[in-house]
Amino acid sequence: MDKPRGDLRVVVADDDDSVRMLLKVTLGMSPGFEVVGEAANGEEAITMTELCRADVVVLDHMMPGCTGAMAARRIRQMHPTIDIVFFTAYEDALPEVAAELYCTVVPKSGIDELEQVMGTIARQHFANAG
Repeated sequence: MDKPRGDLRVVVADDDDSVRMLLKVTLGMSPGFEVVGEAANGEEAITMTELCRADVVVLDHMMPGCTGAMAARRIRQMHPTIDIVFFTAYEDALPEVAAELYCTVVPKSGIDELEQVMGTIARQHFANAG
């Protein structure tokens, strides 16, 4: 079944291949989302966000080189209205960053919570578009 046009475009970034696959499958099956890019580090996340014209970026915090927080800052500078969600095992390290950059933090143990957060993002986006 084809997804309807107008789905939110999502980039997922995590240095763990299995987590990226989990995110792609979970979000790919969620109504209102299309996973359009993936990245294994922060630099790739920045590039893919730009190339794929993402509406939402789901980032891990601890990635090699450019961390998720560093990538989020650069993405936020380039795209002030983009939704950024940290899906990370290091959620306790991010409250200040999340507040500064208007991001949501979801623990990696909370895939159900991630789906709820993404659903809220979709509802807000489509309410504002309509």
